[in-house]
Amino acid sequence: MHKIILKDIANIRVGASVSRALAKRYEKGYKINLINLKAFDNKSVKYIQNEKNIDIIQIKQKNIDMIQANDIIIRLREPFNSLIIEENIDNCIISSLTAYIRIKSEFHNICLPHFIAIYLNDKKVQKYLKKKSRGTGIISIGAFDIANIEIELPDIEKQKEIIEINSLFERDIFIQERLFELKQIFYKEAMNKILKRIKY
Repeated sequence: MHKIILKDIANIRVGASVSRALAKRYEKGYKINLINLKAFDNKSVKYIQNEKNIDIIQIKQKNIDMIQANDIIIRLREPFNSLIIEENIDNCIISSLTAYIRIKSEFHNICLPHFIAIYLNDKKVQKYLKKKSRGTGIISIGAFDIANIEIELPDIEKQKEIIEINSLFERDIFIQERLFELKQIFYKEAMNKILKRIKY
C-alpha cells in the first residue's frame, strides 16, 4: 500500500454554472441531461439513473464537459458523498454544486475509479472534507480541497476485493429494506382483513 495525492492521478473539475449555460427563450438551445443532487439519495456508491435524478434542460453552448463512464461525481455541499458512473450515460452534465474526478488513463492499471468513490465516502475522508469546508448556513468545499486528499492505495487485487465487499453490503441493505417494505404491506393487508371481520 502506498500513499498518493488525488490531484497526481486524477483531473478534477467543478460542474457547469447552469444559470449561465441555460438558453433563453428566444435562443436555439441544445437539450441536455443534468444530473441533480437527488442522485446521491440512494444508498449505493453506484450512480443509478432514473427520472428523479435527471433534469432535462436547454443550454446555449455545447462546450460543456460531459460526464463519462468511470467518472466519479462528488457533492460540494455537505454531505460530501461520492458516486461512480460505471456505464456510459448519454448527454449528461453536472452542475456547479458537484465536481467530477476523472482518473488519468496512465493510472488505470494501478487505480480503480470504483475504489476511489468508496474511499471518498469513508469517515476519515469525510472528516477531512468537513474540516476544510467553508460557510455558515451552507457548508461547502472546492475542487482544491478534493485535489489534495491523500489516498492510501492498495494493490489492484485488494481494490477489487474492497469493491466486491462493498457491493455485497449494498445489496444486503437493499434486500433488507425491500423486505421491510413487503412486511409493512403484508401487515397492513392482514390488519385490514381482521378489522373488516370485527362487528361494532
